[in-house]
Amino acid sequence: MRPDAWTSLLDARILGFCGTRVTFKGMQDQAMQNRGLQVGGVAAILSGIITQVSGAMHPVETNTIFDPATHMREIATNPTWNAVYLGFTVGFLLQLVGLNAISRAITDASTWARAARQVATATTAVALVFFVIDGFAAKTIALSMTANPTDATIAAAGAIDQIGRAFFGHWTLLSWGITPLLFGVTILRSTTFKKWVGALPVVSGLAGLTVGIIHDFKDFSLGLLPPFYASVLVFNVFMITMGVTLLRRASSAARSVSRPVTV
Repeated sequence: MRPDAWTSLLDARILGFCGTRVTFKGMQDQAMQNRGLQVGGVAAILSGIITQVSGAMHPVETNTIFDPATHMREIATNPTWNAVYLGFTVGFLLQLVGLNAISRAITDASTWARAARQVATATTAVALVFFVIDGFAAKTIALSMTANPTDATIAAAGAIDQIGRAFFGHWTLLSWGITPLLFGVTILRSTTFKKWVGALPVVSGLAGLTVGIIHDFKDFSLGLLPPFYASVLVFNVFMITMGVTLLRRASSAARSVSRPVTV
């Protein structure tokens, strides 16, 4: 058979799922889209689980947080501190992969989806900086202060403690406020996913936004923790729900593409 005949055969349209006429190239594109849904779905589920478990392992804050020296000693003696912040770091990177897949699956509100994806990327960068300061750096300085409690190490501990507490407000405002709200509004404006799913990040975002604003204007207080925990929990439930949804869609699409076709 002549080369051009082979080309014509490969380019021939075939009868696909639900009578839709697709091409071999279209099947390849669909396979790549399914792989993206699968990766994003797994990442979304893992991010929700890892982030929630890491948060549950984080020591519950008490009034000692307002005493930098005491708080730093608690950090120094906590055996899981670095593991918790490593979990946050991995969880947020996976969350970004999952959010990216969610946004790309939305085609009828693409402008909102693109904006949500870009904001998620920026807030993830902010979150990673926060984890370095409030997590790994705080642990290092806390150990140094405990081993050698000089005026310099105590002052450094107080400074890093204050910076971490201030950063908490901005992190909450962005990661648990603005980002969830954008994704919630995007889903509500779209027909890609069920509306009740979009309501979850809206609820999470409103709680996170409120906590972040109050913190930034009035400083940290223990009374902000319950709504903060609620915001985190609801958004993690959203991520797990969306992860399962993406995997189901990928599985359904894969079955439709793999059905026998005739030329």
